[in-house]
Amino acid sequence: MVLGYSISPVPFYDSLSEQFKNNPTAFGTNYPLLAMIDEPPSFFFFTDDDIDVSHIHNISIVQVGVQSIDVTSRFVGHGLLMADAEAEGDSHNSYIRFSPSDDFAFSFPAVGMYYYVIEVTREDDTPSVYYSELFCVKDDRQNAIRIEYGSPNILVTPFGIIPLGSLEVGFTLHMWVDALIGKPEYTFEETVTTRMGYEFMENCLTKKTYQFVVIAPEYLCDAMRLIKLCPDRTITQYGKPYHPITFDMSVDWQEQGDLAAVTVTFDTDTVITALGGYDGLHI
Repeated sequence: MVLGYSISPVPFYDSLSEQFKNNPTAFGTNYPLLAMIDEPPSFFFFTDDDIDVSHIHNISIVQVGVQSIDVTSRFVGHGLLMADAEAEGDSHNSYIRFSPSDDFAFSFPAVGMYYYVIEVTREDDTPSVYYSELFCVKDDRQNAIRIEYGSPNILVTPFGIIPLGSLEVGFTLHMWVDALIGKPEYTFEETVTTRMGYEFMENCLTKKTYQFVVIAPEYLCDAMRLIKLCPDRTITQYGKPYHPITFDMSVDWQEQGDLAAVTVTFDTDTVITALGGYDGLHI
């Protein structure tokens, strides 16, 4: 189950010792992976190939240092699914996924640090437990960006197929990042004709490119790669949705090595074009 990279915004591990804070370069510091108080984080991960996928024994949300909440009945049948990849025609590993369904209803009891615990059973009836990365629940959407993404196309990994769907139908992933969209760039593309030392514009195109910067650990950088591969994307800030046509990211690792400054740029349908600026009759 342990991969060399993360697929979903919230990665899962075989042991709590694998959480980010135990990374040698993190020095015990938690990364505040955002989640909202009324929206548990979505996730996807491949399981070991000997997991009994007929049912999930238990899923809990642990509020660090406070309590463990059994959410099995609230999640199963309301967005949580464990599937046998072989039964679905995929010869690779099975998987567990979660994205809140339309009838899903759950709120965290308070702001704070949490993580998921999923208990399953192997085919030989021995128990197995998966632990998620820590995430930070807040109740304020200010200064935060929500990104939801899906794909009607097949996304293939060496471990199996990622069964994403479109934003309208099927399984999607979402993440919250602590950032603000700002400082857009404006570019122009011109076609000009030169006659007798004068330049005449034949046509001109201008577009606006949005950007934001998020400080992210390696596992979140891994997960953000999928956004570029997904043609269905919505980025929301202050309740305003953006529908990116393009999505690009550049990663600048900071000095300590555990976090990177990730610059995200994306285009929406902001193109304005001027046609027929030169008719050749005035020279």
